Amino acid sequence: MNKNINTLLVHLFAQHNCEAKIQDEWVIINASTPVMSMHLVEVQQQEEGFIVHIDIHAVFTKTYFIKESFTGIGNTVDTALENAISNFYFNTFPVLLTSFFQQDSTHVKKEHWQLGQKNWQVVLGQYGIRYHEKELIHVPDNIHLMLHDLLDARLTDEPHYWCSIFIHQAHEQIKQCQVLLNNEPWKEAEQRIQHLAWEKKDDYYAVRHFFMLNAPKQ
Repeated sequence: MNKNINTLLVHLFAQHNCEAKIQDEWVIINASTPVMSMHLVEVQQQEEGFIVHIDIHAVFTKTYFIKESFTGIGNTVDTALENAISNFYFNTFPVLLTSFFQQDSTHVKKEHWQLGQKNWQVVLGQYGIRYHEKELIHVPDNIHLMLHDLLDARLTDEPHYWCSIFIHQAHEQIKQCQVLLNNEPWKEAEQRIQHLAWEKKDDYYAVRHFFMLNAPKQ
């Protein structure tokens, strides 16, 4: 099943002028690193349809890799899987494409942050928002400024850092706030982000955001 899912990953990169092929359980893009894989982790059947969970890995070494997880909802397993992959495509994929495979995307914003002694390239993905109403959800403007200040004390000698943010709001309260830095929980950032001025809605909404910091090339 994962090999079949990986063919979908190959097609995504091929659409963006990348040479991608499957080798064993991995997708090799432009004969370089990171190598990638997509895994169907879980399928849940509900009264109204299906919920699937997928994991995406972008691997540099066995101990140094990006892991992102996505949920999809649909009337069938296939449509739920398409929904999960769509979430990846519009949120994390453009950041990886720009950071590692020299393909600029209109779905990212590039900045430079001076942290420590380095001028880091920062690739900011767009906010992914799941909300059933047509009105927009406003995301607090000061997230990146706040994270910039916290990151200054966290960065070491790694060439890349990645940050994943997930917010779940319902009944006018933040029900879940998860912030991961290089796959590890970042509690200080979670506490700060949770107390930002998020919109209060009685209905459920979720916000996810992914961005990368890339050290300057030597």
